[in-house]
Amino acid sequence: MRGLFASAHIRLMRGSRVLRFQILLALMAGGAITCYPQHGLAGLLISLSSNAADLNHLQIGETVQFTVELAGLNVGDELVELSARATFEAAQFDSPIVSAGGILPNPLADPLDFTVVAGPGAADATFLTFSATTTAHIVSNGTFFQFTVHPQALGQGTFQLEFADAQQVDPADPGNLISPPITLGAPLNFTVVPEPSSMLLAIAALASLLAIGRRRLLR
Repeated sequence: MRGLFASAHIRLMRGSRVLRFQILLALMAGGAITCYPQHGLAGLLISLSSNAADLNHLQIGETVQFTVELAGLNVGDELVELSARATFEAAQFDSPIVSAGGILPNPLADPLDFTVVAGPGAADATFLTFSATTTAHIVSNGTFFQFTVHPQALGQGTFQLEFADAQQVDPADPGNLISPPITLGAPLNFTVVPEPSSMLLAIAALASLLAIGRRRLLR
């Protein structure tokens, strides 16, 4: 029952986000909002980091937190939309728990201005507001969202940002939105390894088998 509820919740949040994007596109198409790329902007950086001491020595059951960070926003810049998606190997981890970061307006102009979609192998977050008030926009660099996962199986792979998107208020004409160029940060490699106690037990068992085999050969 819990799985069915979670699946329905993900579909609902995803549908709500799509609807809000469709409204934004309709406003743009109707001339209420103009949006065009600005290649002269310095651009934004969306990066991924982790609190793990060593991603190449993760252990099953360990809590690992990842942070999606925004950088490159200048003083006076305002974002009305920001979205990013991080992906990883679903076979090695459980589904992520996603939480909002500190750069989001507090409080949000609308509770639906920030939505998340979390499922096997992916953590996805979107900020999208229709408010024209500066306090309802993203105006600083820092943490966009965080997510935690727990290793479930041995193996290795990569945490990476699959995509990111942003819409910025045009400082020269607040009625327009501009699309700043975005650079995605480097992926993070990981390895889930056996617990030290498990390795010691395996070594002890192997040594015992070798000793038994040696005694048999000496008889």
